Amino acid sequence: FFIVYKSNEYKLPERTWGWNTINIMEEIKKIIENSLIELYEKNSILIDRNTKEEAINHWLAIYIDKNIRIAYPDSNYNVDIEYNRNVTNENEQRFFSKLIKYPKYFKKDDIVISIMKEIIPDIIVHKRGSNKNNLLCIEAKKNYRYANETKDIQKILGLLDFPYNYSYGCLVEYSPDEEIFSFLIIRKNNLDYQTERFFINKPIK
Repeated sequence: FFIVYKSNEYKLPERTWGWNTINIMEEIKKIIENSLIELYEKNSILIDRNTKEEAINHWLAIYIDKNIRIAYPDSNYNVDIEYNRNVTNENEQRFFSKLIKYPKYFKKDDIVISIMKEIIPDIIVHKRGSNKNNLLCIEAKKNYRYANETKDIQKILGLLDFPYNYSYGCLVEYSPDEEIFSFLIIRKNNLDYQTERFFINKPIK
């Protein structure tokens, strides 16, 4: 038995979203919900014993791949972890990169100078070889009390921007010492962002 509920902590001013956008956002939420529930039902030992995030992310990616194929059976999306390449044309590949203005910056003569920062997302749902079908990028931590949530949000915002243009970003918190998962979904809307945070009760073992 589990309950999904929302927090208004990050809620932005209400907007009128297109019907198709609302449906896709709900679908993405359901994919993440179902994947986290299955992760805990089948691999709770990884979370309860506080194993490395990479080990947990591996299994979360497997269940996301399964649920993506259920939701979009003809889409042929690829689900990859620690993916560090971006195709800028047919013959060139380079690291994900983005000008990160916060928290990585320094000042000189009262001018803020941004630093190019490599982005290696934990999990992505995309189609390899182009930026035309980048659906979802995910950053996941065991607990954001001991990690920099702002840094991971900046990574996601970088992937929602041009040239990557991911449709959705998500921050996942596994919370080994608590009875809930939480995740924050982020979507870009012109120059603004829509965000919603959700909580899921972990299944009773």
